[in-house]
Amino acid sequence: MTRKCSNCGAYLIEGDFTCQVCGAKQDISNFKTKKDQPPTKTEKNNLPMIAGILLIIGGIIALITWLSLTFTDPVAIEEIVMQVSGSLSVENPADFADLLYQWLVICGAAGIALSILVILGGILAIKRIYWGFTIVCSILGLFLIGPFLISSILSLIAIIMIVKAKNDFT
Repeated sequence: MTRKCSNCGAYLIEGDFTCQVCGAKQDISNFKTKKDQPPTKTEKNNLPMIAGILLIIGGIIALITWLSLTFTDPVAIEEIVMQVSGSLSVENPADFADLLYQWLVICGAAGIALSILVILGGILAIKRIYWGFTIVCSILGLFLIGPFLISSILSLIAIIMIVKAKNDFT
């Protein structure tokens, strides 16, 4: 960084606090050193992006799972219940199949809503905005289950990454 004399405007030699042209002493408090300059913006880490991708993958897997359960054919459920009705000790297997179907639809609707929130949390994590809402969406991802608990495991990993990268969010 080149500096000029506060008296005559001539360029100063690096490290010299007296002007070689006019002899004026320079006020050293006016010169910023590297220590005085604001710190440069540090490079952001990739944890939010990786966590966002994990949340989106987990949300999509759970969304597919819950959609398939929600739109299962009631006749297929009734057939399965009829096949295992002897071991269930149910008086009326048809009523039980209907009740089971209603529960699948209700749980499926909740699972679909949670899946959408988790996908939204993944998008917010990639954009590095709304840290608190992203954490809430990640926690909700723990309840998605999915096949072999994969959505819950991906959400747990994402929570850890998002917490570690809190300072990267705006």
